Amino acid sequence: MTQVDAAFRNGALASVRWPLSKPRVFALAFALIAAASGYALLRRTSPAEPVGAEVPGSNVAVALDGPPSPGSSSNAQTSALVYIKSVTDRRYGWLARQFGMRDGIESRVALDPAKPWWENPTILHLEPAIADPDVTGEAECAEIKGSAVSANVEVSATLICHAKVALKTRSRSDCMKGTITAMLNARTRFYDDLWTDLVNEKNRTVVFSFDTTDKTRRLRETGTDRRVIQISIECYRRDRRKWERRSDWPDAAERGDILSVITVRDATLEVTGYAYDDSAQLLPSVVATVAPQK
Repeated sequence: MTQVDAAFRNGALASVRWPLSKPRVFALAFALIAAASGYALLRRTSPAEPVGAEVPGSNVAVALDGPPSPGSSSNAQTSALVYIKSVTDRRYGWLARQFGMRDGIESRVALDPAKPWWENPTILHLEPAIADPDVTGEAECAEIKGSAVSANVEVSATLICHAKVALKTRSRSDCMKGTITAMLNARTRFYDDLWTDLVNEKNRTVVFSFDTTDKTRRLRETGTDRRVIQISIECYRRDRRKWERRSDWPDAAERGDILSVITVRDATLEVTGYAYDDSAQLLPSVVATVAPQK
């Protein structure tokens, strides 16, 4: 679930100890560099146009007058967006750096529709946007951490699931409370002569809790939406190209390829809208100022 685009590119060699004399080491190094240069040239001539690029924010607006979401009440409608933010740290050995590979930290945490998909977080679930929602809430679940060491590179990754829910009710809402609960299975691997696991989470319970209410004010319920969300994504990536349908995946793996499979079971969204009932809040203070009659 995760994501590690451009963290493992062109298969640089890791630092190793060579039981060879210096002349043989230099000869071997020159041969490897020549081979790598030819390989890099071939990689550069491959198509750079991304396949199936995600375009965050390209939702189609829908009106409340349309049919409510499955399982929702007739007086409330929600729209959900779930994505994964990632921070990846990669470290190469001495010989790998001789091939031009550089240590670095890659962050994909800010969702920006103006940027290409490989610079954005990974979108897991995207619903049509609601036209002029009453209120919007955002929440994150606990971090997911993973690390791996291959023949070429050592990588660690931190993944954070982020959810955003918009709500609109027939009687306007000022705030909302709610949750998304689910069972998560996520596996991300990269290819470096062998497939290596970076993240492998099984049957992990994730909970997003939304609460935009003002705790000092009284609330009046305006509507509730409760429904099941279906989330399942498979993605095969190579540099700035990706294939989401399994039937489109490349027949042969190349160094640097990344494969992510994420499934979510029993994902339930439940959100309740509220209006502030200020008249009820002021009533006790008003009564207290009324002088008793004699």
